[in-house]
Amino acid sequence: MSNNDKSRSDRNEVFGAAPTSAAAAMPKRNVMQEDFGYEIPVESVPLPSLGVTYSSESSLSHQETIDIKAMTAKEEDILTSRSLIKKGTVITHLLRSCLVDKSIDPDEMLSGDRNALMTAVRITGYGKSYNVEVDCPACGERSKQSFDLAALPI
Repeated sequence: MSNNDKSRSDRNEVFGAAPTSAAAAMPKRNVMQEDFGYEIPVESVPLPSLGVTYSSESSLSHQETIDIKAMTAKEEDILTSRSLIKKGTVITHLLRSCLVDKSIDPDEMLSGDRNALMTAVRITGYGKSYNVEVDCPACGERSKQSFDLAALPI
């Protein structure tokens, strides 16, 4: 075996090895809160379904609200992930990341409840104003419009 092959073999053993007991036992903690005293804000989002349409076995059964955490750089990375966009799972991953209760599966949610969560997540990340340019269907004139997402009826 040449030196180059030996070196490659050694690197593969290091990177392919199972984690040591010290690494496996490494505690998981909230670094932002414990080290910096910063707590990510949590919002309580009312569900349009009020949880009445979910089966009694569902974690969403009779749940009128769901808590979400505000978007961070992690969620920005999810939104811009080409692979998640290509697979069509970016919204599910974004919602899953923002949900405080990790037992809730966004794929099991009704579309109205998902839309309510998406609107709330959008507000936490970018604010309640949604500025767009729209074309008038009658005359074709382009105008700027601003929508207050927080004023949408649920």
